[in-house]
Amino acid sequence: MRNYLIFLVGLCVASALSCNVSATMIKPVANGWYVLDVDELVAEDASLGWIDGQLDDDKGYVGDGSVLSFAFTLTKSSVLTVVDAGIAGDEFGVLVNGVAYVTSAVATYSDEYAGTDFDAALLNFGFSRLSLILDVGSYTVSGFLYQSAIDPDGAALNATIGGLRIVEADESGILILWSIAGGGLLWARRKSVVVNVRERLLWV
Repeated sequence: MRNYLIFLVGLCVASALSCNVSATMIKPVANGWYVLDVDELVAEDASLGWIDGQLDDDKGYVGDGSVLSFAFTLTKSSVLTVVDAGIAGDEFGVLVNGVAYVTSAVATYSDEYAGTDFDAALLNFGFSRLSLILDVGSYTVSGFLYQSAIDPDGAALNATIGGLRIVEADESGILILWSIAGGGLLWARRKSVVVNVRERLLWV
């Protein structure tokens, strides 16, 4: 069953890459936050996948609504963190070399707001987050909106912003991980419920 789910996720990703849409690939450096957007009205493929909705020449953002992914090679074990921002209530599906995870469970409706302050969002457990220790190696990370925040009328917003960061897992990195994960408990839900990823991605 698990192999079938992994195959299904891979099929969705392959379908996305085969669509006639452009893509933005970011090669993040350690310690800095990188922005990811979700907006089905802006996305070139009209999906809920991560897109490039920013304009930042220094970091390689084009801001054209193209499919967004991150590619990097680690020479030291590092902590990958993804956190929701903007309005609280969203959860992300995160694909790390094709393996699917989902950020921590949160309520769909909240009056919490963090804008693009990812450090503040990371300290507020009303915002969904995921932290993983990655070994030395090469990685590709992409994602999609797994759960949308809702408005006061109960309608899904289907648009959000989030942050991605990589920190080397040296002594200081481990201290950061402990602080954001509540005493060492990693917010990493590896989900079998990705069986619904087809509908959520709207890629196939």
